[in-house]
Amino acid sequence: MDGILSAEYADSYPVPAQFGVDADDSLHVDVTSQRSGAEQLVTVTAYDPTSNHTIVLARTSALKARALAGDKTTGDPVLDVGQGCPKR
Repeated sequence: MDGILSAEYADSYPVPAQFGVDADDSLHVDVTSQRSGAEQLVTVTAYDPTSNHTIVLARTSALKARALAGDKTTGDPVLDVGQGCPKR
């Protein structure tokens, strides 16, 4: 999960080779876009490689925001951080 959260914002994130198809596909990454693509719910699930994807060893989820990934430009009207606090 740390590697995905620190990676550049993308539509999907690859599973490292040591956990991929050659290693019984024991790690799976699901990405669900939210708020018109401004955020993603990323879920990483680790399966017991001997269980044929029936026994989950660990699962973690996190939100990844496009605005925090440096993908938006300054002056973008949708950029929440660039708007700052409202005037009093």
